[in-house]
Amino acid sequence: MTRGEILAMSTTQLREAIAEALGYRKQCGFYDAACINPQDYWITPERGITSTLPDWPEKITAATMLIDAGYLDYIYDISSTLDPVYDRYRARIFPLVAQPAYIALGETMAMAICRAWLMYKNEVKR
Repeated sequence: MTRGEILAMSTTQLREAIAEALGYRKQCGFYDAACINPQDYWITPERGITSTLPDWPEKITAATMLIDAGYLDYIYDISSTLDPVYDRYRARIFPLVAQPAYIALGETMAMAICRAWLMYKNEVKR
């Protein structure tokens, strides 16, 4: 996965990419109690089943869970860019070892955090 691909992801694509990076596995063909309405579902890392994923790209509380839950060994800086061309939020992740930062922009702060986190998990350099 490249930086450009991550920055171009829709909210749904970003949510699913984060789920896969965290160890969720997507399964297809689950039917409801009446055996109709097939839908996809996810097997969580804890081996549970869910049909909905946390709303990482849209809710700041869910996005910061990626940081607060200790999924990363890094120092991060979150700031709002003031550049009129990029009227977007910016998230930067600095790994604890001497490497370049992972920087991502997003329409919301949550999306910027998710994109930077996914770059870190996929080791996509700036």
